[in-house]
Amino acid sequence: MGYRFLEHSTDALVEVRSHTMTGALADAAYSAIDIMLDRDRVSRIEKRDVSVESTTVHEMLYLWLEEIIYQVVTEGFAIRSLDVNYTTKNRMHTIRANLVGESLDPIAHGFGVEIKAPTYHQMHISESPEAVLRFLMDL
Repeated sequence: MGYRFLEHSTDALVEVRSHTMTGALADAAYSAIDIMLDRDRVSRIEKRDVSVESTTVHEMLYLWLEEIIYQVVTEGFAIRSLDVNYTTKNRMHTIRANLVGESLDPIAHGFGVEIKAPTYHQMHISESPEAVLRFLMDL
């Protein structure tokens, strides 16, 4: 189902729709990556494992997007693809993911816009009948 950018005057407002929360979280990550760089230019050289967990689904989404931004901007890791595993147990929401990519080369990877941070502003999450995530990225 994927993601789409909604109209917003200064930042990136994203809506993600998927049959599953796992798919929605993967597409949310791809939307952030695609804002920052051109994934088609990134090679599959290195793998990294990341995880986030929270007692609330909104914080879990925030932390997940923050982790993706951190990997690209701070760690300098250009992400080509990812494999996401989402679980919820005893009110704990957990994402474990494998990221595949290479060291960031801003020119070669078409680095464009740096995302400052995800925000809670206009964040919306629903899981029935499909997973829908809406969130704003501060550019």
